[in-house]
Amino acid sequence: MRILTCILTAAVLALVGAPAFSQSIFVWDKDHNLKFTDPEGAGQVDATYGVSKALTDNGFTHTTGTSLPFDLSSYDIIFVVMGTYC
Repeated sequence: MRILTCILTAAVLALVGAPAFSQSIFVWDKDHNLKFTDPEGAGQVDATYGVSKALTDNGFTHTTGTSLPFDLSSYDIIFVVMGTYC
């Protein structure tokens, strides 16, 4: 019974617990806001669209900018989006 409780607790933390922990996230648009047509119908979007949507859909708040802040110590996670090339 104790093992089942541990497994259940780990599963709950893995699936829904992550947004409960406060994290400061910065998404840096390094490609200078170049646009492309989203194949799923969102119109003209930039490369940060997918990262920002994934973060928001999973309950994380974040800041997006085209220039890197001088002081990065206030951020726990930094995503650098460098373009849309495949």
